[in-house]
Amino acid sequence: MDKTKLLFVDVNTQKCFVEHFGALAVPDCPDIRENLMELTYLGPENGVQIASLMYAGIDCKEGSADYDKVNDSEALCNQVLFKHESLKMFECDEFENFLNEKAIKTVFVYGVPLEKTVMQVCIWLKTKVEKVWLVTDAVKSYDGDEQKHIDMLKSLGVKTVTTRNLESFINY
Repeated sequence: MDKTKLLFVDVNTQKCFVEHFGALAVPDCPDIRENLMELTYLGPENGVQIASLMYAGIDCKEGSADYDKVNDSEALCNQVLFKHESLKMFECDEFENFLNEKAIKTVFVYGVPLEKTVMQVCIWLKTKVEKVWLVTDAVKSYDGDEQKHIDMLKSLGVKTVTTRNLESFINY
């Protein structure tokens, strides 16, 4: 497998979403933090780059402590950052250009909030790359019904994988 055509897409794993004190805190994020850390190291250790999408809106201003990524998802290498300003609709020309320049074919998406940004990112990516995978044990939603949102994405053709199975998949 050509790992240069793979990409991990880390969505909004910033303090404002993941920390319990964050301005936009998603409930139960401690449940996924270990998987976020695993993914942060899994990508670079296996030659897969991480694209980190970071919300830079009114509730999570760039430069604030809330804006920073949580330590669990702050990669030391092989990470490219992209900012977006909407939680409801993902649009980032820089990210689209990056996908095209690198000729990315397969993406593995994870992060928060599932029912807002993560779903929109997956749907948008379905029009840009060949395969979109959702890492199901590294997502959380505000409403707590992750399975409902996962099922909706699966009905749209998004594949699912767990953190544990992802390493085997990328090394196949």
